[in-house]
Amino acid sequence: SSADAASCAPRAGWPRRFCLWCASLYQLPPGTEWRLVSFLAGLMLVANSTMRVFLAPNLDLPGPALTMIGLVAQFLLGMLLLSQATFSIAGLAIVAVSVVSALVVPWESLINYAFEFLGLGFALFFAGPLLSPVDRRFFRTLGLEPARFAHLSLPVTRIALGITLAILAFD
Repeated sequence: SSADAASCAPRAGWPRRFCLWCASLYQLPPGTEWRLVSFLAGLMLVANSTMRVFLAPNLDLPGPALTMIGLVAQFLLGMLLLSQATFSIAGLAIVAVSVVSALVVPWESLINYAFEFLGLGFALFFAGPLLSPVDRRFFRTLGLEPARFAHLSLPVTRIALGITLAILAFD
């Protein structure tokens, strides 16, 4: 990357070539971080479903029927994230699950997780077109230009993390 090249700039000759070679060893393909986040989030959702936990251990859905619907939806969302076929649609699904959860889960329990899930959902939505042709088509269908939103994934994640940490500090 340009940052790696800049750190090697003061060097000349073989030290510079060696420095650039070392930098190339730990460079990951673009989007790898979002693929890893998607995989880990999917793994967490699938594991939670198998343990009969909805989103987090202290979130309880009212009634066995709603609990089963929530667990199945969570499992399917986890599998979608693990498949990595689409990130934007999975991100919107995370946002939808978060919003619906706010209607049925006590707010004092959900507040500790709401911004974490909303941030993840929006970050994946914005990162999707960079990672998946399905998401590029989805954005075109919505009439959105993917390049206008690509840079928002990281700031959304930072803001959501900051809000989550602030809430946890007060709670």
